[in-house]
Amino acid sequence: MSTTISPLIHDIDFLFQFRDLSTETFQLLVNYSSCRCRAIITCLLTKMAMFTPKELDDFKRKLGMEIVSGSFLLGLGSMLHLDRLHSPYILRQATKLITNNRTLDFDALVNITSTNYDGEDVLLAAYSGNWWSDFPREASTILPTPRSIYEWFQAQAPGMPRTVLMPPYDILNLSHVTAEEPDEAYDSATQAMKDIESDIKHSSLQISRAVRSIAVIDAAIQDFKDAENRALVAKGKAPIHRSALHLQGEPVQTQA
Repeated sequence: MSTTISPLIHDIDFLFQFRDLSTETFQLLVNYSSCRCRAIITCLLTKMAMFTPKELDDFKRKLGMEIVSGSFLLGLGSMLHLDRLHSPYILRQATKLITNNRTLDFDALVNITSTNYDGEDVLLAAYSGNWWSDFPREASTILPTPRSIYEWFQAQAPGMPRTVLMPPYDILNLSHVTAEEPDEAYDSATQAMKDIESDIKHSSLQISRAVRSIAVIDAAIQDFKDAENRALVAKGKAPIHRSALHLQGEPVQTQA
């Protein structure tokens, strides 16, 4: 483990370079680190059976440096940009593997590289600082650290897929909430729901009564029309044909 982390400890003077990076650029840098891990793991899967135990151990150490460097960059960016950054899929899953000592677990590596959930750490056509394709020949001359990954990223950033940022949010501070207050809030919300349901029920009853009243009035109007026409017919007059009922003005009357 010391071999993996020591380059981070002795390579911190370059951190001032990150102070002016925008949130979008920092997320793109983390995505670049993650897509390097995807390329390295893909290469490892095709060559694992051909490596000697020593070569496999050296490859594991180099991959660990890539993963730890990416995690370092993500942590630094999150502190500088108030948690607006997020971990790309491969970097997140690879970090879980390395912390569970499963860096060389073939099935686990196949599983994480066969998916591409966020589309931000896709494979690139070529990589600066590519030590894995000709491993172990190139491994001794290339050292992946946060500084070197940032330098390689600067050369390749234009070819990276568009990044996605986490939206800013307000932190809900519950430190001053007492144990009783959530119960009181729940009781208040429950009572409010009951009141709303009661109001809805009452309104429904009122609407039903109004509809029945209108039906009674319509029936009475029709009875009046029928009686009026019967009276006219009895007197030998033609019945009156009325138009539809209007809310304003007198109804139109016509003699047949």
